[in-house]
Amino acid sequence: MDWRKTFALWKFRLDNATSFLVFANFLLLSITASTPIMEFMSSRLNLHIEMYSIVGVLVVGIVICAFMFGYILDKIFHYTQNTMAINNERNPQMMELLSNTRKILRRRK
Repeated sequence: MDWRKTFALWKFRLDNATSFLVFANFLLLSITASTPIMEFMSSRLNLHIEMYSIVGVLVVGIVICAFMFGYILDKIFHYTQNTMAINNERNPQMMELLSNTRKILRRRK
């Protein structure tokens, strides 16, 4: 497979998962802005790690999870095809155009 097509496919899958990134961004904001979470991690879990390393690992993990989420949406759920079908059903002019096109194609057979 061509590297350009592979790159485009990766971007397409990551674009499918952008809604997941919104929740991940909120999670990172909550962790970095919350002192009680850091106190809990240092006292109860006995983890004495700097915030920068935690956020760095989480950012990389979230990007990988977003790509995997986009891959699942693309391969298993056929997200874009189903979204397009729903949009077409909600658009009466498109449905009329599709039905007319199908009638014309049936006549040609």
